Amino acid sequence: GNDMGEESTLVTCFPMRQSGRKAKRGTGQVKTLALSVPVSSLGFWATHLTNNGFKPELLERFGEQLLHFAHPCGIEYELVGIADDDRKPYSNGVIPEGFGIRGTHGITVSVRDMENSAEFMHYGWSGKLANTDGAFTRFHVGKGG
Repeated sequence: GNDMGEESTLVTCFPMRQSGRKAKRGTGQVKTLALSVPVSSLGFWATHLTNNGFKPELLERFGEQLLHFAHPCGIEYELVGIADDDRKPYSNGVIPEGFGIRGTHGITVSVRDMENSAEFMHYGWSGKLANTDGAFTRFHVGKGG
């Protein structure tokens, strides 16, 4: 999280493997966590991730450039270049503040039945269908968008 501990700036992963459990990828679970970074920082992040043993792939989805990579926890991560995210980044001195992660941008959930999932997003979370891009459907929740 950032220095202020603001919402959407902290991500927690629980170490289930230590208790002997190992997740299995499949339908109905979070597949990807997307984090917001300044558009101008994507080159920095590509180099930083590569230098630290990751293999980032530059993609575009919903008109946004992003770096997609596998995280050691088993969940895929994306750093999405966002021009107008004014949340304060966390800076520990290793990552320049101007390139810092601003917070959560969104998640990708693997679903089997899009119709039921869309109904859940609408009635369960008051989500609003925003758009689609290939196999991806985007909903905005709360102040999202």
